[in-house]
Amino acid sequence: MMVFLPLFIIIGSLIVVIPYWMIFKKAGFPPFLGILMVVPIVNLVLLYVLAFSPWKVMPPNPNAYPVPNYPPQI
Repeated sequence: MMVFLPLFIIIGSLIVVIPYWMIFKKAGFPPFLGILMVVPIVNLVLLYVLAFSPWKVMPPNPNAYPVPNYPPQI
């Protein structure tokens, strides 16, 4: 059983790191921050930073997109 423990740790770490890698990349942060999510206290701090900081890929205001010039189709 002790032979499989490192394998389970690696698989469990990948299950945590890969989604956070994609979330950080889509939020405009460096994706390697996902690797830090396996560190116990750092993951809580990064989760709060991710939740409360402005994402760089979002428009600054909701009305950033222009209004189309054509009438709506019925």
